[in-house]
Amino acid sequence: MNTARQLTILTFCVAAFLATETSAGVLWSNLTGGAVDSSPTVENGVVYVGSDDGFLYALNASTGQLIWKTNTGAAVDSSPTVVNGTVYVGADNGLYAISASTGQILWKMSTVPVQGLAFDSSPTVGDGVVYVGAADGFYALNATTGQILWKTSTVPVQGLAFDSSPTVVDGVVYVGAADGFYALNATTGQILWKTSTIPVQGLAFDSSPTVVDGVVYVGAADGFYALNATTGQILWKTVTAPFPLPALPFDSSPAVLNGEIYVGSDAGFFALDAATGKVDWTFNAGVAFDSSPALVDGVLYVGADNGSLYALNAMTGQMLFQTVTGGAIDSSPAMVDSIVYVGSDDGRVYAIAAVAAVPEPATLALLGLGLAGIGFARRRTRSVH
Repeated sequence: MNTARQLTILTFCVAAFLATETSAGVLWSNLTGGAVDSSPTVENGVVYVGSDDGFLYALNASTGQLIWKTNTGAAVDSSPTVVNGTVYVGADNGLYAISASTGQILWKMSTVPVQGLAFDSSPTVGDGVVYVGAADGFYALNATTGQILWKTSTVPVQGLAFDSSPTVVDGVVYVGAADGFYALNATTGQILWKTSTIPVQGLAFDSSPTVVDGVVYVGAADGFYALNATTGQILWKTVTAPFPLPALPFDSSPAVLNGEIYVGSDAGFFALDAATGKVDWTFNAGVAFDSSPALVDGVLYVGADNGSLYALNAMTGQMLFQTVTGGAIDSSPAMVDSIVYVGSDDGRVYAIAAVAAVPEPATLALLGLGLAGIGFARRRTRSVH
């Protein structure tokens, strides 16, 4: 083994020790059998999260104690959605409906995996329908039975067709794919419009969209876009570097509040003006931010590829807090009752104490995916990775 490789392994081992033993703010951590790129969902005092070891975990939110775990037989990188006592989550071998109280598998829907990536998208559930992307198309399923109601296909690029997670607003499904960004009729799956950009490594729109006031905000492989929600027309685009320098991807999913967009990219973490796309501030840690931010009480919580969870002042970008784990954080944090829950590639799920609130104007935040555009961005943001 060469010296550089040995130093890398040593660095991560030390970071893992510090994270589990001495990192300020860590309330508990639970070790799984694989990387945790899935983003936690917290419901009724239970943390639901997937792992690359093939299990979906239910953990006590206060203590981290295991309540149950269910084996899917394949990596669970999708982030779970909990509705009416059922957990809906994707794995590399299908989409699952699982009892939230017992972990029993209620139904499974399988499709033909492409390069092992069947359901990396995270589901959105509403009006008895599960909307979710897969490696071979986009699906609408009966939430009770798993029956396919409709499917919309596009030409897969490197096996990643609909890796983005959907937002459903006013009967329209907004979702990214390897060959463009789509608006679909939520009832029929008919393509209403499509906006394309130049794919980079086959990942054109891997970010999950946020829809606010008739505008779709979404990241792509070549920049960050604002699109007219009715027509798909590009309103503005922001890139990480001026031409001819290569633009770096925005795989993170945005949070939007008070006319400001907060989103990560391979070039750092950005605050953008929602009306123009102008960069208002940047937080640069020298690594990619593929995690999607949680924005609570004027504080942004976001993970980075250096294994750190950062707390940033949403108005200024100033770092308020940093907790180091033993692996990259592609999982997107969720905050409940002043506790931040997040997964890490070191195989652990963490509960971390939140920092004090930062005063800000009291305006409703529309964050990430969800029905009517309201909710948090809880997808697993694939860094192509």
